[in-house]
Amino acid sequence: MTIPPAAVAESPLHVTGIRRAVDTVLEDFLQRKAHMAANGHLPGEVTQVLHDFSFAGGKRLRPLLCVTGWHAAAGHGDIRSVIRTAASLEPFHAFALIHDDLMDRSANRRGHPTVHRALATRHHRSRTGARCPLSAVATSVQAIGVTLACSAQTILVPGSKRADG
Repeated sequence: MTIPPAAVAESPLHVTGIRRAVDTVLEDFLQRKAHMAANGHLPGEVTQVLHDFSFAGGKRLRPLLCVTGWHAAAGHGDIRSVIRTAASLEPFHAFALIHDDLMDRSANRRGHPTVHRALATRHHRSRTGARCPLSAVATSVQAIGVTLACSAQTILVPGSKRADG
């Protein structure tokens, strides 16, 4: 998980640089998870849907507040660990949004189908015409669990057993 120093070095509180660095952490993390799923012969569906959801918009406000708070508290040390911690707030927020959408049976989020709707569409297309709302809900619940776990895993040091497992 390489955070380009230029992404945050432009200015300690450069909003675009912070967002770019957070996106880099999230992209690297989700790519690693997709690669692990493929190597384990597991479906990459959840990882792909989470990627699409995570990068479908959003202001990255929580990570920005995290980094700003670190600076306000006279932050010192390696900002890369702060960026990684800030990035971990995004999967946690995604967990809450996916759960909320599922409970409210919402159809759209950020101008796109909600995760459970996107999964229902995928499941419908992959079957022989039979609707599979139950499997889409089950996969959405799995996505909720994965996003919560990803929140914790994102902040772990890359290369550690727990970060890669």
